[in-house]
Amino acid sequence: WLVAARQIKSINPSIAVVVWLDSFRIYTYDRRLNPDFGPACTTGHFRPAQFLETHPEYLLKNTSGLPALEGWSKCHIFDHTKEAARNFWRDMCLTMTGSGLIDGCGADASWQNGVDQAKGWHLDSSTATAWDNGHKAMMRMATEALADGVLLGKDPWEVGDYVNGTYGLRR
Repeated sequence: WLVAARQIKSINPSIAVVVWLDSFRIYTYDRRLNPDFGPACTTGHFRPAQFLETHPEYLLKNTSGLPALEGWSKCHIFDHTKEAARNFWRDMCLTMTGSGLIDGCGADASWQNGVDQAKGWHLDSSTATAWDNGHKAMMRMATEALADGVLLGKDPWEVGDYVNGTYGLRR
């Protein structure tokens, strides 16, 4: 990402470069780390996945106590119910933008709320609600920490809260 961003900025320094980060899936291609992953789980592999997969405290657990799997990819899921996982995601984005070459992060799949996915992820309702609250908190934290940078979602309400007919951060 940094090499590509450097090349883009050398052509036109005013072009905004935004990196892609999935807001909840932990992509991998290592069956030792996630023996259940599907083919789609290899499409977004990134180095921090190896760290996350070997630290189960960052992985959302299902009702059986096992790492929850997202239905499409069978990837493990960030445990946004925990501050450490929210901070890890935010810090990945800040590390990239701290380079001076990256202007923001795209929080892919930021529309996921955990509540709608609870049955497929095998979560109880309280865990699903806590995950939704934590996921939104992570996006608010990242937006606030980026200051002049940008956090993009697929729809306006995804990276902030829709309150009284306007989009923005709720504090």
